Amino acid sequence: MSSAQTPTLNAAGDRWVRPSTAQDGPAIVALMRQAGLQPHTEPEQLRWKYWQARPDWPGSRSFVLTDGKDILAHGAVCPGTLRSAGGAARMIHMIDW
Repeated sequence: MSSAQTPTLNAAGDRWVRPSTAQDGPAIVALMRQAGLQPHTEPEQLRWKYWQARPDWPGSRSFVLTDGKDILAHGAVCPGTLRSAGGAARMIHMIDW
């Protein structure tokens, strides 16, 4: 497991946030439906949105809170760059949470 995939434990040690994988796709879709959302369900759409490599963001852009059995929460980031006369700054926008 790479350092990017190392689980981050909470104070109780029973839940952690980790990058999601394509294998989590069905559970992410089910969780979003349970929340009353209408997510994309096509694997190729989910891959593009969350897991396809990008030059400005290596690795997954989707993260899950899990207890080791179930996915309890999900959030994803949309990376970008804010450019101004003073320079450029990397930024993210939280989506699908």
